[in-house]
Amino acid sequence: VVVPQKYWFQPLLALISLPMLASFWLHFVTPLKDGRTRQALGFSTGWQDPAKSVFQLISADAQRSGARIMVEDWWVQMPISYYAVGAPFEVIDAGQSGGIEAAESSGDTYWVTFGGSALDRSLGKRIRVQPRWTVHTTNRNDEIRIWKYAN
Repeated sequence: VVVPQKYWFQPLLALISLPMLASFWLHFVTPLKDGRTRQALGFSTGWQDPAKSVFQLISADAQRSGARIMVEDWWVQMPISYYAVGAPFEVIDAGQSGGIEAAESSGDTYWVTFGGSALDRSLGKRIRVQPRWTVHTTNRNDEIRIWKYAN
């Protein structure tokens, strides 16, 4: 095949693009479709955005009174902050908040953690913090736990 000199980059681009597209399909689309995603601390997805599910559960429970939402990691904090725009909720990064004790002094406080993380285990040892809900992703081993501080 003779390729005119001004179009030499197109076959090269196709050679680079095809393996990348195949890798994306193999490692993202197929596991998502089949429900075999791998567990990782970070972003996970589901048929509905897990952060949206978390926000809806907290929003329904807190109703109009407002609440403080302490989120373990920015992977979940940023989407919850997005969903909370205009709502009476304060969404805070738990790592920069002064810890569990600082949040216990306020009113309705919800903790959002990755299941099995150090913060999740620490909250499990607290008397005044109760587990409320668990939100799963497409991988049943990935979960986001929601805890509520009992006033």
